[in-house]
Amino acid sequence: MKGVLIAAFGGAKEEGEVPSFLRSLRGEEPPPWLISSLEQKYRLIGGSPLFAILERIVEGLRRRLKGVQLTYGVLHGAPSLEEAIEELEGRGVFEVLLFPLSPYRSPYTTEAIYDRVHRRLEELAIMSRRPNPWFDHPEYVRLWVTRIKEEISSFGRAPLVFSAHSLPPEVSSPYREDVEATVRGVLDQLPRLPWRLAFQSGREGWLGPGPKEVLQELKGKGAERAIVVPIGFLCDHLETLYDLDLELRGWAEVELEMELGRVSCLNASEDFITFLAKRILEGFRAS
Repeated sequence: MKGVLIAAFGGAKEEGEVPSFLRSLRGEEPPPWLISSLEQKYRLIGGSPLFAILERIVEGLRRRLKGVQLTYGVLHGAPSLEEAIEELEGRGVFEVLLFPLSPYRSPYTTEAIYDRVHRRLEELAIMSRRPNPWFDHPEYVRLWVTRIKEEISSFGRAPLVFSAHSLPPEVSSPYREDVEATVRGVLDQLPRLPWRLAFQSGREGWLGPGPKEVLQELKGKGAERAIVVPIGFLCDHLETLYDLDLELRGWAEVELEMELGRVSCLNASEDFITFLAKRILEGFRAS
């Protein structure tokens, strides 16, 4: 029997799970100030919707992929990748296609997920599969184009600020190239607008520029408004709901007197689930 493991980076569902999430992420006991800071952010957004979104994605895939066992797991948090594998093994699965919910190849996300899952599947003598690259797939690009056009229609024409997670430069390839390829594909199908690519949540020396720096540049060129496109984040979580919707938007309003729109993530939308189902079937055929 074939199985599919939908995988995500993870997080905490609510503030009570913050300490265990940080232990998994850091590999050590987190300092109290960091726990307190992150708990406050989760309180402000009312908890992360990521896990409910993952559940809805899996349910939507079950309706489309009859005869395939599906579940989800996360790299950091619960259910873990190992727990998801145990669930599939218990259902008699002998072949698993691992599908990380990010098309951008990175040692911190997709490759870390592949390595951990492949190792465990090997121990269980379960065949491991992975999908074809899809960061520049025309249907994936169209998902973002559709949502950007919807935001332009409601918010009005404005410069676009594409945002993805930052990484240290020494491990930024092919991640950065993948993100840039998606952005180019999207821009090819949109009316001509000023645009910038930003990398958020980075540390000193990581990929940049950050969103604030980009907005300052646009403001300096006369922009009063901008539309943020969370191109690096397929599902809503802390980095979209807090970092972009609360922190960045509030900063832009106060410091720059700029109004920000924000394009919706793909989440558990029907068109995205249909896209995933096609790529999963394609992945099994390719193997």
